[in-house]
Amino acid sequence: MRNIIIILLINLFACFAFGQIKVVSNGDTGIGSDASSPSADLHIFENKNSVTRMRVENQSSGSNAIADLYMITGASKGFALQKFGSNFGQFTWNGINLSDYARFRSDSQVKGLIFTTGSSKPLIFGTSDSERMRILPNGNIGIGTTSPTSPLQVAGDIKATGFVVVSDKRLKDNIQPLDYGLNEILQLEPVTYTYKNKSQLKDNNSLHFGLLAQEVQKVMPELVEAYSTIEYSDDINKYGEDNGGFLRESVQKEETYFAIKDSHIKFALINAIKDQQSIIDQQETRIAQLEDLVNKLIENEVSQNTEISVTLESYEQADLSQNEPNPFNGITRINYIIPSDATTSSINIFDMNGRLVKTVDLNHTGKGTLNVNADNLPSGTYSYQLIVDGQIQLTKNMILSK
Repeated sequence: MRNIIIILLINLFACFAFGQIKVVSNGDTGIGSDASSPSADLHIFENKNSVTRMRVENQSSGSNAIADLYMITGASKGFALQKFGSNFGQFTWNGINLSDYARFRSDSQVKGLIFTTGSSKPLIFGTSDSERMRILPNGNIGIGTTSPTSPLQVAGDIKATGFVVVSDKRLKDNIQPLDYGLNEILQLEPVTYTYKNKSQLKDNNSLHFGLLAQEVQKVMPELVEAYSTIEYSDDINKYGEDNGGFLRESVQKEETYFAIKDSHIKFALINAIKDQQSIIDQQETRIAQLEDLVNKLIENEVSQNTEISVTLESYEQADLSQNEPNPFNGITRINYIIPSDATTSSINIFDMNGRLVKTVDLNHTGKGTLNVNADNLPSGTYSYQLIVDGQIQLTKNMILSK
């Protein structure tokens, strides 16, 4: 015991004698080569061209081993920087085995963690010694880009289950109808393309579908905007900590490119569909009118070219002659006789399917001739019959051959 006390006294004397530890009257403690005036509870002083390090080490390889730098205020309101041992197995976090992981963690009583920088300084996150995300002093967040010009700018694909856009009418002003529609959509030319390795865009192999900003600008200029970005002539992420002499400023320059608000195009598409539907409705109305006109022409095509010749004499019996010529090509004539005492009479003409094509009323008695022009009818066998006072008198066939 005596030897131990002597050794401790010698070590303390050496520390104080050479100024390595200094405790001042208010309890502040300084450690280092110039520890004479500490300004914190624990103040490490060094003036050397190498690393000044505070090391917390737990050499145990046990399953509960943690090296923990723990800061606490009040009762159980703490924050810890933790490094878990290589065989740690006391618990997991969200299913992750924490062996050899490091983490920041606050107690449940702590309101939250705040990461921030001083004025005009960015906050940068990286993995594998490469920058992955940057938050600029103005709050713009860039993922895959060091110079975001929007609140969120991503150099790459975004996968999501949906995007919700705030669109309450009460939040909007200067509401006007959108004039763009079918005419503008028809002027757009979709293309396929791959990206060059510019504007910090790394995807230069995947095939993309889209539009060219310069072409959209000619049709819908409001949908195209210019943005500035930092262009690098070398891969800034390949250096990491391996080349201390590399400065990215030596390979960077500012470039301006164009971007498209392509999500806005769908609203012009809505108008285009409306314009197209209006055209379809007009065409359907016109088609209906034309169909009605065609039906009327079919119904009237016989009567429009019918001539009736009448001989006024006294006859007791109805008669219907075979048409001449038969077969015929377009025009033929039918002779008939209507009894003198008949009240009503007509000739019905039927097509090859038995469908009534035309009824010609005969408002006379005696002999008559019906001239028929069938230029607009298809070839086939037709029939015609004489009706007197509602009774079928005679029926004959005629052949139209073209």
